[in-house]
Amino acid sequence: MDRKRLRLLLIDDSDVDAESLLRRLASGGYDPVSVRVENAQALSRAMLYGTWDLAVCDYSMPNFNGAEALKQVKAQNPQLPFMFVSGTLPSELARELQEQGAAGVLSKDNLDSFLPAVEMILKAKAGAAPQAVTVEALKKEREALITQASALEQQVAELRTRLDRASKPGAEPSPAGTPMLPKVLLVDDRAENLSALEALMGDLNVTTVRATSGPEALERLLEEDFALILMDVLMPEMDGFETATLVHRRRRSRSTPIVFLTAHGDDHASILRGYKAGAVDYLQKPIVPEILRAKVAIFLELFQKAEQLRRQALSLAALNAELEAFSGSVSHDLKAPLRAMRSWTQIVLEDCSGKVLDEEGQAKLKRVLEAGDRMDGLIGSLLSYAKISRAEITIERLDLTSIVRDAVDSLKPELEASRGELRIEEPLGCVMGHRWSLGQAIGNLVANAIKFVRPGQPPVVSLRSDLQRGRRRLWVQDNGIGIGQADRERIFRPFERLHGQKDYSGHGIGLAIVQRAAERVGGTVGLESELGKGSRFWIELESG
Repeated sequence: MDRKRLRLLLIDDSDVDAESLLRRLASGGYDPVSVRVENAQALSRAMLYGTWDLAVCDYSMPNFNGAEALKQVKAQNPQLPFMFVSGTLPSELARELQEQGAAGVLSKDNLDSFLPAVEMILKAKAGAAPQAVTVEALKKEREALITQASALEQQVAELRTRLDRASKPGAEPSPAGTPMLPKVLLVDDRAENLSALEALMGDLNVTTVRATSGPEALERLLEEDFALILMDVLMPEMDGFETATLVHRRRRSRSTPIVFLTAHGDDHASILRGYKAGAVDYLQKPIVPEILRAKVAIFLELFQKAEQLRRQALSLAALNAELEAFSGSVSHDLKAPLRAMRSWTQIVLEDCSGKVLDEEGQAKLKRVLEAGDRMDGLIGSLLSYAKISRAEITIERLDLTSIVRDAVDSLKPELEASRGELRIEEPLGCVMGHRWSLGQAIGNLVANAIKFVRPGQPPVVSLRSDLQRGRRRLWVQDNGIGIGQADRERIFRPFERLHGQKDYSGHGIGLAIVQRAAERVGGTVGLESELGKGSRFWIELESG
C-alpha cells in the first residue's frame, strides 16, 4: 500500500519512546521522517531549518519542559499541530495545555489512541482555512511585549523604592542570621511623650518606630509591618480615631492591634468610638509603667506566635511544592526505564518472532513485559495515593450520577472482557466532595467488584444511594468472593492483600485510596460482606 509521508518533530529525551511512536505510525500506514530534540536550543534549530507536519512532545524532561516547548513552537509556527504524548498528567494540567494550543494530550502508558489521534489532528489541519500570518499575530506579539515592558518598569520602580528606603539612616539590614525584633509603632504629636514610651519599653525585646502625626503613621505602615501600635488619641490634623479607621481599611495593616493612650479614660463615648475605629485596648494617662509593659508583652507574644504559624505555613507550602516536584520526578524517572524495558521487549518480540526466538524465549520475554506492567501499575497506584493524601481539596456540590458514569466509562474494557453486568439505580443524588478524588475512589470500588469473582463467573455490579440523616451513602454491591470478618478492617490499609498475584492481580493500595479520598472531605467508608456471598462497600458523604 502507499504510505503517507509524515514529517515528524519529536521532542523527547527517550530514544526508546521515540522508536515506539515511529513503529506505531509505520504500522498505521505512515512513512515517518523524524528528528528528535530534547532541549530549547535544538528545538529552535529544528523549527528554523525544518518543515514539519506534526510536533509530538513529552512533558517531563531533565533539561526541558513540555509547556515551554509548546510555547516556543507556537511562537515560531502557530499553525503547526502540537500534541503531548507523556506520562499520565493531571486532568487540570491537560486542560491548561489544550487551552494554550495543544491539539491533544495522550498517556505513554496507553498508546492505543495514538494513531486515531494523529489521524484526527492531521485531518483537522488539512481542513483548516488558511490563516493570515500576519497582522493579527504581530499585534498579539506586540501587546505581549508591551505587557512585559510594563511589568519590568513596575519591578524597576519597586527596586528603586526599596533602594531609597535602604539608603535612609537607620535602615541598614540586620546582620545575616540575626532574627528581626518585632516592631512597635509609637504615634504621638509630642516628642517628650514618644521618648517616655521608648524609655518604658527599654527592657522589652522590641524595635520602636516613631510617628508624630496620623499621616506619618500611615506612611510608616506602608513601609513596614508592626506587631503593635501605641497611639495618642488627641493629635492635630488627624486624631487617633481617624488614623485607626484608615489603618484598618488597608489590607496590609488590617489586623495590626491598636492600643489608644488617652487622658480621658472616663469618657465612655470616646472609648466606644475608639473600639469602633478598631482599637483593642485603652490605657489612661498618666501611664502606669508595669501595666504598659505587661500589655505590650502580651501583644508581642501573640504576634510572635502568629509569625511562627505563618512561617510554618510557608514551610509546609514549600514542602508540598517539593513533594509535588518529587512525585513528578518519581513518575518520570521510574516510569521511563519501565517504558524502555517494555518497549524494547515488544520490539524484540515483533522483530525476532519465528526467526531467532523460539517459543521458550518468547515466553520469557512476555514474563518480562508482565513484570514491567505490574511495576508500572504499582508506581501509578502509589502516585495516586500520594496525590489524594496531599492535594489541595476544593469541596463542591457534585452530581453522583455524573461522577459514577465518568468512573465506570474508563472500566468498559474490563467489564466487557469479563462479560460483566453493571446496574446503576439513577438518580444517585448529590454530595459535597472533591471531584477527582471521589471519581478515583468509585473507580477503584467498581474495578474491585469486577475483579474479585470466582473464576469463570461473570461479575454483576450494582450501584445505588440512599439518604441517612443529612448524609448520602453510595453503595457498590457485587456477587464476588466476599471478605471474612477478620479481614474487614485491614483491607483499607496500604499494601494489604488477601490473595496472591496468581489468583488476583493488584497492589493492595486501591481501598486505601478509597478511604483516604473519603476522609479528606469528612466522609467515611465501610462494607458488609460474607465469604462466598459477595460484598457491599459504601462511601458516605455530606448530602448536597
